[in-house]
Amino acid sequence: MAEYQSNMPYYLTKNKLIEDLKAACFDISQAPIMLHSDLFKIGLTATPSERLQICADYQEALDDALHSAPLLIPTFNYDFCKNGKYDRINSPSQVGTLSDYFRLHFSENRTYTPIFNFVIHNKTEFLSLASSTQVFGQDSLFAELHKQNGYVFFLGADFSSNTFLHYIEECNNIGYRYLKSFSGEIIDQSKSIPITVSYRVRPWLSTFVVYDWTRLILEATQQKILKQIVVGHGKLLYYKAAELFEFWSEKMKHNELYLLTPQCQIQVRKIYESNGYPLTLEMFE
Repeated sequence: MAEYQSNMPYYLTKNKLIEDLKAACFDISQAPIMLHSDLFKIGLTATPSERLQICADYQEALDDALHSAPLLIPTFNYDFCKNGKYDRINSPSQVGTLSDYFRLHFSENRTYTPIFNFVIHNKTEFLSLASSTQVFGQDSLFAELHKQNGYVFFLGADFSSNTFLHYIEECNNIGYRYLKSFSGEIIDQSKSIPITVSYRVRPWLSTFVVYDWTRLILEATQQKILKQIVVGHGKLLYYKAAELFEFWSEKMKHNELYLLTPQCQIQVRKIYESNGYPLTLEMFE
């Protein structure tokens, strides 16, 4: 296998990757880990054309560093919202190279939930593959991660990829998103399974729901909930799901709009005044 030359940007040896991940994860328990990733921000172990080898190196490094703790790899595919079809084996992941690698190689461990589905890697008996009709509800994988005192990792990925936020919103019954249902079928090899799923969506207004990621990162870091450590050429951010859930939920008790930017909070309150609370599907569609 031809590798990058060491003086090329974003080069990272597999051994260095393993070493950095072990240092970052030395105190992580065997609890499940939801992993969002952007490999290009951490470093490549081979040429860009050798994506499968790069992903295989990352899988090996993660398994080694985490001692085969259960990994929940997002394999989100949003096509179900348009065409009503989710092929558990063949619908590609739309959220990254490593994500689709796990989908290709471990599709038998992919969850049945349309849209927000995962591959459960390692100890698959630890968590359920079953479909959830409310994708951020109490029978979802997000809820299971919370119950199992798991972690959320951002390996090179931005904190804004933090879909666990929507589970926290759901548990706090926020009013600035409205519940919408999507019906279709799960295709599992030769079987077709009808299903209707629902989750809270935001109105199709470009500036209506804007999250204050800079402030949210700062405050979670100040509370020692969000931690970060250098891995390769980038960073690993991580938090315990239960700790962020408790912190944000407490803030939202006093201000439901806590997660949003100040300007967005003003706009949402005006929408409430003119349209009522909570927002509903009928108001916008």
